Amino acid sequence: MARIACTTWDGGGNLVVFRALAERLRGRGHDVELRVSFSDPPLLDGDVLLVDHMASLDGLQAVLATGKPAATVVHTMWSFVPRLEGTFAPAGYLDVLAGFERNLVYSIRQLDPVDAPPNVRWVGPVVEPEGPDAGWAPPSRSLVVVSMGSHDLGDVPVLQRILDAVEPLPVDVMVTARADLDPSVLRVPANVAISGYVRHAALLPHADLFVGHGGHGGIMAALTFGVPMVLLPLDRDQPHNAQKAAAAGAAQALDKEAPVDVVRTAIESVRTGTRERSRAIELANAIAAYGDAAVTEVEALLA
Repeated sequence: MARIACTTWDGGGNLVVFRALAERLRGRGHDVELRVSFSDPPLLDGDVLLVDHMASLDGLQAVLATGKPAATVVHTMWSFVPRLEGTFAPAGYLDVLAGFERNLVYSIRQLDPVDAPPNVRWVGPVVEPEGPDAGWAPPSRSLVVVSMGSHDLGDVPVLQRILDAVEPLPVDVMVTARADLDPSVLRVPANVAISGYVRHAALLPHADLFVGHGGHGGIMAALTFGVPMVLLPLDRDQPHNAQKAAAAGAAQALDKEAPVDVVRTAIESVRTGTRERSRAIELANAIAAYGDAAVTEVEALLA
């Protein structure tokens, strides 16, 4: 058993990845501590140090300075990482990543076919299990799951157009909304239910379609369960992710300003069609082939 020290911050999808990874590592008998903070120093008391690739530059350098086995946890596509230098991250960021023994990309190469440095490893996604959401009863009609993320990136008008689009369709819709969204600001059709946070693993096995904002975590969760997607990216890495998912054939990507009729057409095309569904199932099989790489690559740092 090893002591594994993990440091991340609450940016949305990154925290979900770390929690799921910590749960898997504990299941293998490891002692895992998780710190969630951007401003506090990273945890350095461990046999292996795991740090968010979007931690502060000082935090990343502090981890490297220990000389301990260490890896970054990359919770987006590697092809997006170079764009961070000079935007979210300062100059020198990529040089610091190059100093880690591993940069563990919790994605799949089939979505992200780019050349990368030798310390980069694609390990497949980690998705939180059902947990307290287990036993959720799916509706009798076709289920569409909608999630526009856990942070306010201007999602309300986009979400309203999605709700207007699904209103006349023969579907039941489950919207998992961010905690600070007041549902009263929305006009909610009769075939739509709005809930707080529900783990993807409780809903997506029952879904015919996932409608999302292009967050990496949502895309990887949908593909884990072979669910095709309609994506309306808002900001951050989301346009990049949506384009990659569409290029892989598992999604249709729309502009966030797409009108209701365009959104409705895309939803029905993907929900009832075979092209995106078949490709999503192929990618689900590709994800399954990664096996336990998400954990075994961490354990390999102990060797």
